[in-house]
Amino acid sequence: MVHRLVRLQQTAGNRAVAALALQRDPESPGLPAPPRPVVPAVPDPVAITPLPAGALRVAALPRTRFSGLATVTEFAEALAAQYSRRVAQGDLVEQRRNVAERRTGRSLAAQPGIPGESREERRRRISREAQAARNTIPTPARGDDAAWKRLREDYRTHMLKDLTEDWDQHIAAAEAQSMPAHTLANTWMVNRNQELLFRLVQPSRPPGSLDMWTHFRVMSPAQEEAAFGTRASTDYDPWDLQIRPRPRGAQFVTERTAQFLMALRSRFSDVRWTTRVGHGSPGFVNRGLSLDLYLTGERGANVPLPGLRGDTFWVRGQVVELFNAMDEAAEETDFRFAALYNDFSAANAANNVLRRGRVGFAGNVSGGGSLNYHGGGNRLHVHVDLVPGELVVLTRQGARRQGAR
Repeated sequence: MVHRLVRLQQTAGNRAVAALALQRDPESPGLPAPPRPVVPAVPDPVAITPLPAGALRVAALPRTRFSGLATVTEFAEALAAQYSRRVAQGDLVEQRRNVAERRTGRSLAAQPGIPGESREERRRRISREAQAARNTIPTPARGDDAAWKRLREDYRTHMLKDLTEDWDQHIAAAEAQSMPAHTLANTWMVNRNQELLFRLVQPSRPPGSLDMWTHFRVMSPAQEEAAFGTRASTDYDPWDLQIRPRPRGAQFVTERTAQFLMALRSRFSDVRWTTRVGHGSPGFVNRGLSLDLYLTGERGANVPLPGLRGDTFWVRGQVVELFNAMDEAAEETDFRFAALYNDFSAANAANNVLRRGRVGFAGNVSGGGSLNYHGGGNRLHVHVDLVPGELVVLTRQGARRQGAR
């Protein structure tokens, strides 16, 4: 049954969610659950020698190249070489342009703003200048092997500079200052390995699948008000999915999000979720469409499972089962989604079959100096941004993809 809900009154919405709960009670008896899939680990591009535990804190690290840590330096140099070796020639120019855009944007973001410039004007200016940096990278002529070889070496050099700047940004982050140096270093190396795989290995996406940002985006609040006369209210407590007055400083979810979560819980009960004020990717903040998901140890338990020792991610088969359940719930309730989880092995296995969503990577330093991670040694969770069908806006590429079906 597909629920394509147009705005209901609160009382009717409460009944709709309660009806879903009655139809799909996760505690009701049923068929035995199938065995969880075994997901093979994709080998790390570079073997990691973890830094041993010590008393040194990040605040005390020298602000030199990779803080003078030989293990981190050797890892970064080897990883830059892996980027150069692994990138296909057909993707080389695009990847080199990505580095130029990323480094330019990072450099500009670290500089003081222009007096009188608004936050949005600053963001647009940085975006324009970073885009202009992309356009400075030419495409070598076909058959000019020497030029292609130089470009590949140039890519390796700039990837190493990119990694150097990324390390500098991490050790300067306000949140990192009190962390043990070995914790940050090991987390950084684990996630940089995963980041390479996310960037260079493309999954075999199912026919008809759409990816957020590439094929669609969420309707803006102004567009939503123009289309429906109002914005969806955030009246549902994410804890029990019931309507109640929202306490000061709390973030609730929309009725449609509550529908999705009830459908998810009916399929996969070993999960809990949270949200907070200010939560969400660009376009989703404070709209009741963004959540952090945590695997739990027992049916209905509320204690998140710790990550496995060694790579500090969850059991891959269980995570893939969660993503599959999210896809089925999205199909039932007419949603699309974008998730973030930094284990490439689990994400790739899911992306090969997901039709309603895709799993991506985020392991960086936010503009406010906090660490924005999704496992691999820091903040083990799955982030998801949900887009109900009525708020999906296709991009040109998405419209072409749907038109080709």
